[in-house]
This record gives sequence, structure tokens and C-alpha cells, in this order.
Amino acid sequence: MKKFLRKSLLTIFALTTFSLVGCGSNDTAQVSSNASTPSSNEQNITPYTDEERVIGLSVPLVNIMSELGINMVGVPDTKYTLDASTENLPKVGLSMSPDTEKILQLDPTHVIGLSTIRSMIEAPLSAGGIDPIYVNLENIDELKNTIETLGKLFNKQSEATALIADFDAKVTAVVEEAKLNEPVKVLILFGFPGNYMIATEASFVGQMADLLGAINVSGEEKIVYVQMNLEELLVQDPDVILRLAHGDQDVVIEMFDAEFETNIIWQEFSAVQNNNIYDLDDAMFNVSATLETPEALALLSEILYGN
Repeated sequence: MKKFLRKSLLTIFALTTFSLVGCGSNDTAQVSSNASTPSSNEQNITPYTDEERVIGLSVPLVNIMSELGINMVGVPDTKYTLDASTENLPKVGLSMSPDTEKILQLDPTHVIGLSTIRSMIEAPLSAGGIDPIYVNLENIDELKNTIETLGKLFNKQSEATALIADFDAKVTAVVEEAKLNEPVKVLILFGFPGNYMIATEASFVGQMADLLGAINVSGEEKIVYVQMNLEELLVQDPDVILRLAHGDQDVVIEMFDAEFETNIIWQEFSAVQNNNIYDLDDAMFNVSATLETPEALALLSEILYGN
């Protein structure tokens, strides 16, 4: 009934929102902002020194900084693949639960994390005297803003400009090719152990589908995830159903399978009858933008349009 898609990547990210404050026992740099600041370009940045010792608290950030040639002394524990230049660096705990003691032992000048999980990590880090820089990878524009800001902060402007140009060229090529196809209707299910919701155009996968010209049957919602009953969804009758797992992917996929097999309403969907159900690999299709987004867009275009 379903098609399961996985794709191995050399570098994989996890990503998200922006607010900057320098950190570390050396205290050589500080970046400040308000937590609600939407764009990295609005940050005030203290000049770079050539003695930076940076710790990235997420895989996507580590990989971005590696591409920019920024010197790192610590990286997060992760099941995903880090850039080869950083894979042997000391580990400082998970992105959502960094180890304060390990961070302090590395004597960093900057600690950089994701603002989407700021509420989870700010208190323990602050208790240890660590004031991270929080960055936004919520969407493609913010990813590029973050690359630009990191380039300015660490005197890597030319590298940042080149990285953004390469990223844009890849995205544009995929989007232009997708425009040659007739739009399809898509339903995006966001599952977590025990339940699932509908991912709207405001979700990152929803944004990707919109870029490719697909019509999200959830409608134009400003919130990221919504509840909708199956009868409403059946009226829209999507051509393709995408299923994205959060947490333990195997557990969530089993939950989805059971739901589709036991709830007879699903059997009335054209996407189910035509075997157009796809489980998206969370290594590539995350909740925010990464440097792998062009590759993810290309795969999503193949799923939606078969080319």
C-alpha cells in the first residue's frame, strides 16, 4: 500500500529560529537580539577575531559552519552524519539536551544553537554561564540569512556568498523543472507516536511542496499543523499522500500502517487506491531547511510528478 523512501546523505541536517548572544568562558564575542526577532540580518554582531572556538549544537549548523570553514571545537551527539572534518571532534550532548560541563571544558568563544528549541536548552545553559547564539533555519530564506550572518560574524563573507549562490542555483533548477508539470493535490501527514496531524503550507515540507507547485489540501493555514476529519480530506481527494514521522520513525510508520489498514475511509482515497503513499525519510525531510534542501526538493518533485 505504501512506498518507503530512504536516501543516504553524506551530510545531513536537522534545523531553525533566530536570536544571537555570544558565549563561552573567553567571552571574546557577543551577539544580542530579541527572541522574537524574525531575521538574522537584523542582528548586531561583535567583530570577529581569529581565535574563535565554536561549538555547534545542531547537525545542520555544524555542516553549514564546516562549509564556511569556521573553526569548531565541539559538535552534538547525533545519529546523523556529520561533515567528515568534524566527525572526530568532542561531543557535547544532544541538541535538545546539551551537556553544560562538556561545553565549558572546551572553553568556547561561541556556542550556536537553534532557536526553535531555545525554551528547552536556555535555562540549563544559562545556569552554567553559557549564552548561546540562537539561529533560524525555519525556511529557505532564514537559512540563507543565517549563512550570511555567520559569514559576517566569522569573517567568511566570500564563502557565505558562494554557498548561498550554489544553494540558490540548485533550488531554482528543481523548481523551474517542476513548473513544467500539472499541479497535483497533496496531503501531508505529520505523525508522532500515538497520533498524527495535517501539515499545512506553513510547515517546511508544506513550503517545499508549494515551491514545486503542488496544492496542499489543508488549505491556506497560518498555523503549522492542524486537525481535520477524514471526510473533509476525502472531499479534497489528494493525488499524493506524504507521511512524515517525528520521533521514532519505525514506530510512527507502524502506527500509520495500522491506521490506513483499519480505517476503511482511507480506502476511498484515490492516493491509496493508486498506491501513491510515501513515507518521507526524516534524514532528508526535516522540519526546517538544511543544505540538503535542494536534494530533498528534487526527490519530492520526483515523488509528486514522477520525473
